[in-house]
Amino acid sequence: MALANSKQLDTYVSDLLKELGVRRDCDITEIYLGKKRGLESVQDFTALSRFRCLRSLWLNGNNIQSIPPGTFKSCCAITELYLHDNLLSKIAGVLRPLTCMETLTLNNNQLASLSEVSGECKTMQNLQQLRLSGNPLAQQPHYRLAVINSLKWVQVLDHVTIEDAERESSMARFEPARERVRRSVSFGTRTPPALPGKSHCSRSKSCSLPPISPRLYRHKAPAPRPSLSPPGSPKDKEQYAKLVRKRSWMEYKTFNWSQWQPDSSDCKTQAQTVTVRFR
Repeated sequence: MALANSKQLDTYVSDLLKELGVRRDCDITEIYLGKKRGLESVQDFTALSRFRCLRSLWLNGNNIQSIPPGTFKSCCAITELYLHDNLLSKIAGVLRPLTCMETLTLNNNQLASLSEVSGECKTMQNLQQLRLSGNPLAQQPHYRLAVINSLKWVQVLDHVTIEDAERESSMARFEPARERVRRSVSFGTRTPPALPGKSHCSRSKSCSLPPISPRLYRHKAPAPRPSLSPPGSPKDKEQYAKLVRKRSWMEYKTFNWSQWQPDSSDCKTQAQTVTVRFR
């Protein structure tokens, strides 16, 4: 059955639910509308707003050219959306409400703006699998590294698992300053920087890293410690002697608890101060 417009699509979905005997919309978690059903647009698709518990939606293999913004606003619980093998050229404002997305297929469309796709997927922090091959944007230089850098949480891109080496390469190309900081950390501590005036690598002529400023190696002089050499006048000598005694004495008090009677108001013994002097 070919569906020419969205009204026929809504009617088709309603009739299908009646045939299946589904009474509550919350019981629908998957909808399959793929494989050449003649869809050209998903405008005024009110049937989607009914299924708030929808988890998986197949719209692949049709002739969908556009999806209006806000179409999936009421279906924010979708975790799998299959839009591959269509004629989509723009998706601005379409996918942002889908914050629970885990699998998204947009391959084999007419998408040309990589920044637009990345912006739509920024809210999908749970996105694990993404397919963008077969679009004009996939022909851009360093396309794969750009996607890995903008969507760092994606694990599988175009059926290929993202390796750690690819993540490092993407960071080195698009975030060189951050990559230099990361490489300067070893076992939780920073490695010693290069000496002033020397190159950071063996390729001194072609190295584009800026030299380290000599100001980083300037250290403040330690604060002068008070001298303990005896001064010349007698008054200064007396103050010097007090300072030496204060620094070299350790004082504590002892009390003989064996001679103390708890029933008596006065104790027979007094606290004895014992001064121990070290020179």
